[in-house]
Amino acid sequence: MTATDASSTTTPIAAPGTLSTMASGSSSPAPSAKEVGVGAEIVDPLSGAVLPNPVRTPGATNTNVTQADIDSTICVKGWTATIRPPATYTTGLKKQQLATGYSRGGDTATGDYEEDHLISLELGGSPTSPLNLWPEPYSSPDGARVKDQLENKLRALVCAGTIQLATAQSAIATNWWIAYETYIVGQ
Repeated sequence: MTATDASSTTTPIAAPGTLSTMASGSSSPAPSAKEVGVGAEIVDPLSGAVLPNPVRTPGATNTNVTQADIDSTICVKGWTATIRPPATYTTGLKKQQLATGYSRGGDTATGDYEEDHLISLELGGSPTSPLNLWPEPYSSPDGARVKDQLENKLRALVCAGTIQLATAQSAIATNWWIAYETYIVGQ
C-alpha cells in the first residue's frame, strides 16, 4: 500500500472538541477553537504537556489496520516504513499548518517541530490525513520525544495481546499525556 492509498482510507478517531481522561474515565470539554485560536496547540492544564488542537487534529486511523490483522501489519518489524509518507509531504504540511497559526507561542520555525502522527503509524494511525498530523514542538520537556516512548509501549501492549488496538488508539488520540501517565508512569 502506498501513502496515497492510505490517505483515502482514514477514519477520525475522536470527536473534535473533547478530551477525555483515560485514567479516571471522566470527560472534560477541551477548549473551543475560539479559545485556542484557529490553529494553536493547547497545553494540558494539569501537566503542561503540549497537545494538538482537537478541532484540527482529532486523530484518524488507517482502515487497513484492524485488530484481526495486527500480526501482519503493525506487529511486523519494519512495517511502518512501508506506509510512512515522504518527508516532502510532511514538511509541506508542517509549513502550511505553521503558516495558519498551528504553532506554540507563534514560533513558526519548522526545525522546532516534528510533524507527528497523533495516532502513530505503529498503532494504525493514518499516514497522510491532516486530521492525524500536527506540528509537535521539540522544545517542550513533555513533547515529541516523550510521546515516542508512549507509542512504543502501546504497540508492545497491543502486540502482546494485553490491550486492544482500539483502546490504544483512543487513549493516544484523546489525550496522549494522560495515556503516558497511565501506561508509562503508572506501570
